[in-house]
Amino acid sequence: MIDLGLYLVNAEIKSIQINKTKDNSHLETGNFICTISFKNGSLFNLFYTTLGNKRWPKETINVFYDGHNYLINDFKELKSSNKKYHLKLKKQDKGHIEEISKLAKAIKSGMTLIPLAEIIKATEIAFEINKSINK
Repeated sequence: MIDLGLYLVNAEIKSIQINKTKDNSHLETGNFICTISFKNGSLFNLFYTTLGNKRWPKETINVFYDGHNYLINDFKELKSSNKKYHLKLKKQDKGHIEEISKLAKAIKSGMTLIPLAEIIKATEIAFEINKSINK
């Protein structure tokens, strides 16, 4: 999700703030919120929790942009506030098969899929989150 957030915002990071709940007994990496502030004024919030009901959607992505709202629900449904975009799949699709296919093509052609700097930045943020929540 971090790399997706960085891709969608596409701006230089200003700051990163990580907060965790007091009760992190549910999982080693527990329950936390990471807020990334960008120099262009954008915010990216990553909420990770094991405290919710298992029947509730596990993964949701909300994008608020120029008076529009977009919602991806469990990688099965896309909704938009302007009703221009609405897609409902019969089963969840996180894009793993397409990702492997594109990776194979990139390896064969020598093409770069994601700039190395973006991969490094997302990894550094993941390490920073892990370090912060395991203090």
